[in-house]
Amino acid sequence: NLTEKNFFGLGRSDPFYTISKSREDGGWVKVWDSEIIRGNLNPTWDAVGIPVQKICNGDYDRPIQVAVYDYESNGSHKLIGSFNTSLKSLQEKRESFQLTNEKLKKKKGDKYKGSGSFVVLKAEVEKRYSFLDYVRGGCELNLVVAIDFTASNGAPSTPQSLHYQPPDLNFDGSLRTLTDFNEYQQAIISIGQILQDYDSDQNFPLYGFGGAVNGQTSHCFPLTFDTSQPEVTGVYGILEAYKNAFNFVSLSGPTLFSNILAMANQYASRHASQKEQEYTILLVLTDGVINDMDQTIEQIVAGSKLPLSIVIVGVGRADFSNMEVLDADDTPLVSNGKTMERDIVQFVPFRTFQGNPTALAAETLAEIPEQLVSYMSSQKIQPNKAIVPSEVEIQNAPSIRSLGETMNKGFHDRAPSAPPTHL
Repeated sequence: NLTEKNFFGLGRSDPFYTISKSREDGGWVKVWDSEIIRGNLNPTWDAVGIPVQKICNGDYDRPIQVAVYDYESNGSHKLIGSFNTSLKSLQEKRESFQLTNEKLKKKKGDKYKGSGSFVVLKAEVEKRYSFLDYVRGGCELNLVVAIDFTASNGAPSTPQSLHYQPPDLNFDGSLRTLTDFNEYQQAIISIGQILQDYDSDQNFPLYGFGGAVNGQTSHCFPLTFDTSQPEVTGVYGILEAYKNAFNFVSLSGPTLFSNILAMANQYASRHASQKEQEYTILLVLTDGVINDMDQTIEQIVAGSKLPLSIVIVGVGRADFSNMEVLDADDTPLVSNGKTMERDIVQFVPFRTFQGNPTALAAETLAEIPEQLVSYMSSQKIQPNKAIVPSEVEIQNAPSIRSLGETMNKGFHDRAPSAPPTHL
């Protein structure tokens, strides 16, 4: 029952509310703006989650102020009324607060009956767990990698190709810096070395898409060429399989994502439970424009219900505008009338961070912790009790090795025993 702030029949009020916390000097600092409800004097706002530290500095008795305004496009919002309370008071009782406009109260005197009421339907404090809480409790991160084998990458034998590997790429110690590798390999090393230590068995399903195997184009094929065993061991297993794949795969096209995403959804469909906590991360390395955008969005919307994050790293200088759409930071994706339940895609253009593997890894993985926590919270899954490793486990725990160590150690050129007959 808000007071009308638009006069002379020029429309209804468009209310929104703000929350402010008290300062030590007695003033107020705004910490929250709600959504705007258009043309409604009896609005109902969606439930919101606000960190306790933000709303009251962790002091449940600190005064907070809720103020309701009539939105104006020029920014001169009109105050309808406000009330003061505290987080402790909101938790202890559900009540209707009278909105007061001090200027109107002073102007109308005894005739002033308030400017409406604000009903708090629910106020509770929920513990917000962190990414590390889940990892310490044994949550497994399962990395799945997909590599683009479309013809737009350029012939692998030419130095201009994004897949080019120089003749001395035999890992005999002559290559000692990250920039000696192509962009696909650099991304695998920079990102994979971070994620592999969160996967206890370090066995990663590895797929290609857009390439021709035995003359037939496939948009989702294992780089082990064994559909029953698509996993390789460690980052260096990924690099070996990628290098050897060109013995059996020719570049083709077009660039279709939906098959790879459907595969990732299948991996992630083993929903995480309170006892068995698993989360899948799909790393897609690609150079080009997506040719099945609608089907790709459909798969992402389906995947937003699953314990899944999708990281897309764009290599080369192609038009990546479609990738920005999939990132969906500002506009949620919609498919067949269904809106994605949460943001699960992060797009990173490789060349923005070329030569800085630390920054590349940080940007690529920036959203994964929040995405994991948001999924677990939505399923009411709490972290399990922290696992305390034994002294032997600590000594044998995997670590992120320096690039110099890995280059000097060398790789093993182990190709599949024979090309596949079918996929």
